Amino acid sequence: MWSETLGPGVSVDNTKDEEWMGFQKQQLHEMLDNALNHASIMTWGWFNEGPSNNEHACPAYQTCADIANARDGTRFTTWASDKDLSDKCLAAASLISFNNYPGWHVCLFVCLFVCAVPWRAIRPSVRPSVRYR
Repeated sequence: MWSETLGPGVSVDNTKDEEWMGFQKQQLHEMLDNALNHASIMTWGWFNEGPSNNEHACPAYQTCADIANARDGTRFTTWASDKDLSDKCLAAASLISFNNYPGWHVCLFVCLFVCAVPWRAIRPSVRPSVRYR
């Protein structure tokens, strides 16, 4: 399990905005206060699928990692990156986590345009499931 702050839709401008980052830090502290003693938490996270492919966002990622590590150095720190190897902020993570959606985009195409064709007929070797790599 991991616990993460709110994060979808985070922009580079957000990560550079002092007021926005103030709220992010507050969320991070509140998350840690709330879940610090939960034994099932393995990692702390933030900025779900955020702008980690832009080096200007990396200081915000590092700030969050520093806060989490200062409060709890026993657990991993990460974010759900959808940037794969173009992620420029990975140095701030102690656990690298890529969100991959194999088949989802194909499924969306299939569902929108070829509804009558069964999934297995299109991609027989791929099961329609979420896979985290």
